[in-house]
Amino acid sequence: MKKIGLIILFLVLLFIPTLSHGKLSHNALQGKIGVGFSVYNMYNSNSKRDSFVPVLAAKYWVSDVIGVEGFTGFNAGDGDKNFYVIGTKLSWIVRSYEDLNIFTSAAMALDFMKSYTGVSIFAGVGAEWFMLNNISLATEVGLKCNAGNNIANVKIYADIIPNLSIKFYL
Repeated sequence: MKKIGLIILFLVLLFIPTLSHGKLSHNALQGKIGVGFSVYNMYNSNSKRDSFVPVLAAKYWVSDVIGVEGFTGFNAGDGDKNFYVIGTKLSWIVRSYEDLNIFTSAAMALDFMKSYTGVSIFAGVGAEWFMLNNISLATEVGLKCNAGNNIANVKIYADIIPNLSIKFYL
């Protein structure tokens, strides 16, 4: 029963963007590209929990309310701390204020480690604050499903701190 409740919550978070959206805080986002740094919560099979992983990200605003983002990160070295992640995210602005956008998002990522290979699916809500005209700071929380190497779980993907990102808009 608990799993059914989590699946329903996951689907609600995924489809909230279709309910409504407000006035945009940053006019004419359509066509803008933001590049920057994000923190990604990657499942670590050794510790059986997520590890915070730095990734490079780029977001393109398809319209004034829909943004498509791609991200990738890696660590090359010795031992089990090697990883590679690649993913994509769709964001939908649901409410806007002068310098702040509230959004929902859905994402998928492929995770590769020495001891784990899997896929992660996310649905969440977040906020993007434009500190300056072309620099934003964003954070989000939500649900994450991990599947791979005999592991399947659903969890909140802001274990200790919410996911954070900073982007520079070109």
